Amino acid sequence: MYLEEIIEDIYLEGDKFECKSILNRDDIVGWLKSIAGFANASGGDFYIGVEDKTNKLIGFDRKAADNERNYFNNIINEHLTPRPQMKISFVRYEIRNRERFIIRVTIPESSVKPVILKYKIYLPFL
Repeated sequence: MYLEEIIEDIYLEGDKFECKSILNRDDIVGWLKSIAGFANASGGDFYIGVEDKTNKLIGFDRKAADNERNYFNNIINEHLTPRPQMKISFVRYEIRNRERFIIRVTIPESSVKPVILKYKIYLPFL
């Protein structure tokens, strides 16, 4: 099942649309840059639980979707300043009689710019 089957007017990734299967805990800078970029430009939609490049729905069960949303919020609060205004919603669908969810984050253009990514990388002493 694909995103365009449950959401109208969906295209492949571009400057106003991005998907992630899950939020990569080892490379948070990669997806945080997308959120900051949308806020600093003209806005965009960010989907979690959707395979990038193909728009194939991966989805989450109810508990995992809630956990992923909470993780997203915590990382945004910690690393983006000012925090962009966002609307976070769950999109429910069924596949093989199982309830699944993806997370849709709509980021409008920020009225306070720039939205800055503050992330420190600590290197070991050499």
